[in-house]
Amino acid sequence: MRGSSIVAIVCFAGAAAAQPGLKLPELEPPARGWAALSMLVYTRSIALGEVLAESDVSMRTISQVLVTRNTAPPDTVSWLTGRRLVVPVLAGDIVRHTDFSARDDVEAYEACRAVTPGLEADKTVAEIRKRLLKGKTVAPAKALVLIAATELAAGEALTAKHLMTVTVPAGLLTESLLPPEAMPFVVGAKVRVTVRAEETLTWQHFANAAAWQRQNKCVSAVAPKVEAAAEAARKSALASLAQPAPGAAPAEPLAPPKPDASGRVTVVVAASDLTRGAALTESMLATVSLPASFVTASYAEGAQLKRFVGKPLLGALKRGDPVFWQFVGGADCASVVAEAARVARTTAAGAAAKGFKP
Repeated sequence: MRGSSIVAIVCFAGAAAAQPGLKLPELEPPARGWAALSMLVYTRSIALGEVLAESDVSMRTISQVLVTRNTAPPDTVSWLTGRRLVVPVLAGDIVRHTDFSARDDVEAYEACRAVTPGLEADKTVAEIRKRLLKGKTVAPAKALVLIAATELAAGEALTAKHLMTVTVPAGLLTESLLPPEAMPFVVGAKVRVTVRAEETLTWQHFANAAAWQRQNKCVSAVAPKVEAAAEAARKSALASLAQPAPGAAPAEPLAPPKPDASGRVTVVVAASDLTRGAALTESMLATVSLPASFVTASYAEGAQLKRFVGKPLLGALKRGDPVFWQFVGGADCASVVAEAARVARTTAAGAAAKGFKP
């Protein structure tokens, strides 16, 4: 922590906070200066609700003064990729964990966003700034920016005693950062997420907090119902695959196995006990060599093993049992189950979000 370097905080009265000319305390660098750390920044401006691609971020060396527990280090790229942004960001902004949805429930997020009024009003940084400034103008930060002197909880109203300043290198300044002149416009506003002590404040911290919190509660309530519906759909799909309709053909008959020079045939068998309805994987199957006289056209030749992967097993097998082609469903089990789960997730999310009451 850099708490030891914080100078004394001057407590301002609410009325005094809006007076021009007041100087906030500044965070002073430690005697040895701030270390340089590798962190992630955005390579392009991204609107609220967009999904992050790997190419949307890059690694950059930044001063330790700009790093808190909310800052995303380079090794989080794979975790962040594919997640949805809950605030707009600008190219050059430092990537923060709080920029993203807490859960990776796409259907729940989309359904809750559709029933949460007020979110679209803050779709860009410019819209947030315009709302807070109420017709006034504030020039972008040139060196000094506002930071949190103490930690703020999500939904907490900002006061002057929460603020101090720090000097940011020109190459790291973006229009998301708040200059000291922005103080009168943000004091009294509620932060939408937890803000760490010494974290640089941005316009995005003051995106519609009430709407964002309502959406978060909606997602937390809807997501478990979505997962339950998806799991039920998966089980139902597997059960239907294990019981094909009358007249439905199982997997296509394979070419009759051919014996090798020694008169033996390599055939596919169960590598372990398998249950009816199981979606076959390569590890569930094995091969054994049998005398050609024991092998009929129902046996699957060893070279055909991969043709069974992803297909449903139509009956239970014991370890070592031959896997006849008649025992394997013709449908691609994985795609059928995935589609059933997808439809169930979307349907359940829409219904649960419409019925959500905060």
